Amino acid sequence: MTEAARLWLVPAGGDLPAETLARLLTAGERQRLAGLADPTRRREFLLSRALVRALLGVRLGLPPNAVPIVATDRGKPVLAATSDAQRLSFSWSHAGGAVLVAIGGTRPVGVDLEPIGPAEPRIARRFFTAAERARLDGLAGKAADAGFFRVWTVKEAIAKARGLGISLPFRSIDVGPDDTGIAAGCRWWSVDAGPGHRAALAVLEPVDAPAAAPAPPAFITPADIEALAAPIAA
Repeated sequence: MTEAARLWLVPAGGDLPAETLARLLTAGERQRLAGLADPTRRREFLLSRALVRALLGVRLGLPPNAVPIVATDRGKPVLAATSDAQRLSFSWSHAGGAVLVAIGGTRPVGVDLEPIGPAEPRIARRFFTAAERARLDGLAGKAADAGFFRVWTVKEAIAKARGLGISLPFRSIDVGPDDTGIAAGCRWWSVDAGPGHRAALAVLEPVDAPAAAPAPPAFITPADIEALAAPIAA
């Protein structure tokens, strides 16, 4: 069985040591951060990049702003190819000021985090299978809302693990009624992301061994990120 991916969750709200965390980013990322006018988007951008860079920096023995993150042709963030980097995969998602990060081993990972709001029938008709829509039709009220976002987060997590984004044919992926399953070459799990959110993790399924189930996310604050990065920060 392959090494389980680890999850970290930064809840919404709380103090943000923005100046300190911004030093963990690259110059290009700081420039992008400065161009974001919306406070929630700025928080999400800063926390997701700072946490990923701090976690990877600890594993690679590099200052966070020197971690070589690049994007694939389809936009999936990955580590530039080195012998050490090939042993690590990662993914992040953010919503409503909260941030979820996964760090895995050699198998690509994907996470998605969404605030639970009203179910969106238009999206369900376009992207859900007939069986998924039938299961949702059997739910009402808040159960229907949670059910909708359970399915949607799994599909998004699989798309991120596969590195395909919305080009993945979502209607070909059936998310069953359980909290774990296998679809589109990935093993997936629904993740407890706290009240008001749904989340999911997907890992590209190894040919020779199943992916291990993850532990619940470790809750981490912005100040914890600062402390985590302090020994390796440039």
